[in-house]
Amino acid sequence: MRRYDFIVVPETLTVRETLRLLKRVNGEASWFIVIDREGTYGAILAGVLAQMVKSELRWFGFDLNSTLDQSAVWPVRIVSSAESAPPGEIVLVMQNDRPYALFYQPDEDRGAFQDLSGMIKGVVSGTRVVDVEIALEALEASEDRRSMEATFEDLTTAALSDERGDTASFGLEYLPASRDLGDLPVDDLEITDARARYVNTWITSYVDGEPLPRWRSLARNRRYSVQLHIGPLLRQSIVVSPRPIDPDLPPIPEEGLLLRVKLFSSDFAIENDTAELHLFRTGATERLHFAVTTPEIVGLARMRAGIYYQNNLVQSILFHAWIDEEEGDRGHWAEVEYSLSEDFADIAQLEPRRVGVFVNDNPDGTHMVGVVGTQTEGALDIGRDKMGEAVTEFRAKLLGIVMDDQQKYRYRKDNSGDETQLIEDLKTLAYLGTNLYQTIFYQEEVIDLTAQLREALSATLTSVIQVARLSSDFVFPWAGIYDRRLLIDRGKNKVCLEPLKHNTPEAGFQECATCAHANDPNTICLAGFWGLRHIVEQPLSVVKDGRPTSVVQVIKTTDGKPLASINVYTGDDFKLRVAHQQWIAERIKQKGGALILSDTLTEVHRGLRSPQQLCYFYCHGGSSPSSKNPWLTVGRDERLMPPDLYGLGLDEAWRFKNVRPLVFINACHSIEFTPEALSAFLPRFATAGASGIIGTEVSVFEPLAVEFGEGLIQAFLDGEPVGPAVQRLRWQLLRKYNVLGLVYTPYCYADLRLVPA
Repeated sequence: MRRYDFIVVPETLTVRETLRLLKRVNGEASWFIVIDREGTYGAILAGVLAQMVKSELRWFGFDLNSTLDQSAVWPVRIVSSAESAPPGEIVLVMQNDRPYALFYQPDEDRGAFQDLSGMIKGVVSGTRVVDVEIALEALEASEDRRSMEATFEDLTTAALSDERGDTASFGLEYLPASRDLGDLPVDDLEITDARARYVNTWITSYVDGEPLPRWRSLARNRRYSVQLHIGPLLRQSIVVSPRPIDPDLPPIPEEGLLLRVKLFSSDFAIENDTAELHLFRTGATERLHFAVTTPEIVGLARMRAGIYYQNNLVQSILFHAWIDEEEGDRGHWAEVEYSLSEDFADIAQLEPRRVGVFVNDNPDGTHMVGVVGTQTEGALDIGRDKMGEAVTEFRAKLLGIVMDDQQKYRYRKDNSGDETQLIEDLKTLAYLGTNLYQTIFYQEEVIDLTAQLREALSATLTSVIQVARLSSDFVFPWAGIYDRRLLIDRGKNKVCLEPLKHNTPEAGFQECATCAHANDPNTICLAGFWGLRHIVEQPLSVVKDGRPTSVVQVIKTTDGKPLASINVYTGDDFKLRVAHQQWIAERIKQKGGALILSDTLTEVHRGLRSPQQLCYFYCHGGSSPSSKNPWLTVGRDERLMPPDLYGLGLDEAWRFKNVRPLVFINACHSIEFTPEALSAFLPRFATAGASGIIGTEVSVFEPLAVEFGEGLIQAFLDGEPVGPAVQRLRWQLLRKYNVLGLVYTPYCYADLRLVPA
């Protein structure tokens, strides 16, 4: 068995670019190209050439050690769906006439596909050279191989035109096997700028420091070293689709920017989990070393490295490693899963955060929550059921504060309440909020972290808490957390309303520091609620095929004139709609801008594709019981669904034209439109280019929707950052004895604001 190479190219690479990649390398006897398509991989002879699908070629598979137990040549059948794969054959699944994934089904067990796909993924990395054993001996004198090579030569030597009309003619040259490459930059992969730097990370043997090839799995219960540094792209780096750092970073201090790297894992034992490095305008950083020990259990293990600047999670890199009894060939790799800065060019503009929290789904059904910004930092795992129960109870009781038993709004038309009811509502929310807090943070193994978190947040009047959602569908009512010590007894508990004498939360909470009841567990303090005292931000992050984007901090108008779209439901039950949309139109006009009013689905489709800074929905919302098929009801009873955003080509109208609007979904009378339903829209709008999204935790009534909507829109047009604006509007409602400002949740960077171009 000989070792040969694969070429790994992303699906987005053009035929011309693929052929140029082939032209640059030399070697012997490799003729497969692996196509990377949205995290799945397919092996196809000669690249992404649709003509080959029609040529009725016989493509041949390969032996990945134990996965395919035969060493003979395997024919590859082309199918349109994995479900139609016949047992005992390798099939290349096509989707929309393009290679999608390689599938092997030895028998009726269709789970083998995941094994094969995972093994392929474990040995590939961006446009990088990797080693894979293939059973080629039987092909040395094969007529089929000569036929395939001849066909490939015919295709690649044909005149191929790019968009400029240029032509290229290339024959097939082969990749060399690469061994013992050390720290050499990948100079043969056509780095466009010699000054370009990358985040490199790789795993080495703890004994001799030798880098492990990415196709190698790790041995169980063995010590390794994780390496990380920023500099020229290194061959041993295992980051999939690495992205260069801007070679022209803006001026930064002479001493550089201090970055912190922290490792988290529920699988690996990490000995030294935190280190610092200095990012200068040019040049490489120091190299970091982290000692880790693999788990006892054989299987796929994960670990993440968070790169932080002033407690902002600049990038989160997720490691995947197959664990075997001894080192094998199932591979390990890393990918960027979250990003606030694509190329680090705007990293110095990220404002300091008091505390950073990230949350992610684990494969075992738990959630991992990590905390930085305290003297004691770390991560903890929370059962999904336990967290789900706390969240469900919170929303049910919050909905009970919104409406009475007859489903009528519990507040007056001007959204005011009375002091007696406010006290009872705050008691209810405090009981629920302390349950939320203890569900996440009060665990024996991290009790020191819990104490440090409370101390860090109590050290200032108000703070910005950054919550990084590493799972796009994860939603949690962070604003409802109550972190003060509390003995729950509705008869004995008192509520201190002294801060409400002041117009702003900053002024109100100044009194809390000297309050006689500050440490009284029977007194409920407004400063205990995260959503009242602090600004909780949940920035949108888009990472596609390992390619991160940067968080949006400013939305620029065109010639200083804002453009907004308002997409409305026109049913008779929306009594305040006409006056509301007229108010918005007048405010836009006062700023010299224009408003696109859409009251039919067709108009909504057209309006969404317009360049705009604010995209506002004043509508109904709904979803199926599982919340997997949500919709926004516009017009009379027409539905806009998450997949429609792709169907409209919204990314072409927004992201590709640098249109980055704030999306505000003000869904009234929509009990079934849960945050989980909203989460289906979040990644679609984010991918399309939205800078942020405002949604609700529970159903709201028109009076509240109008007041909060108009308040936030006015603040946005005036250039006020979204985070402080939401906190201020919550406070204004609270001074009217109304707690429902906590219903609104911003998913954006807290400093996001509108500015003139």
